[in-house]
Amino acid sequence: MAHTTRHPHTPTLVLAITLLFLLAGCGTDDAASDATASDPADAAPAATTTPTEEAAAAPDAGDAGDADVLTLTAVDYVYEGVPAEVAAGTELALVGAPDAEPHEAVVFRLAEDETRSAQEILSEGGPDGPPPGEFAGVLIAPPGGAPGFAPEGPVVLDEPGRYLLVCFIPVGTTPEAFAELAESGGTAADLPQDGPPHFTQGMAAELTVAA
Repeated sequence: MAHTTRHPHTPTLVLAITLLFLLAGCGTDDAASDATASDPADAAPAATTTPTEEAAAAPDAGDAGDADVLTLTAVDYVYEGVPAEVAAGTELALVGAPDAEPHEAVVFRLAEDETRSAQEILSEGGPDGPPPGEFAGVLIAPPGGAPGFAPEGPVVLDEPGRYLLVCFIPVGTTPEAFAELAESGGTAADLPQDGPPHFTQGMAAELTVAA
């Protein structure tokens, strides 16, 4: 699998959509704050209306915040803070070092009978081979130490077993190239292919979720 980022199982980096979502969320909060400030009485009827099914489900959605969050740091080219084992239900988060290139952590749950190391799996799989395991999520750490995010939703390790974290972004990817990718809504395969993928430099790790 060496020297390729066009891995058939690398999830798309929907950066433009994610950024727009974040901006839209901020705008919604600001609008709500403005509405409350301009006429506090307008909020009173909302408290007496019959809650919808979505509103009734809101407390359950908040329960996700009770999960343990393990924050990893992406540097060039390794994940820092990866323990050997975590408890089931642990949520992963990824942040980038201020002077690091952009990074990702594509997370796979390995088969129960898989005994090879992370680097063995990646070196023996081949660019067109099957994925190293069951896709479990993806985390993005933008360049310049910007907050990381999960474009496809929270990455929560619910199932016991071994997990593999991999970065497929090419070595030498600049903040400018990353910004262009965000604007175009492209994928990791659309980045300039001047360098080998980060995992060839050692940016792959594994951890075990306790049974």
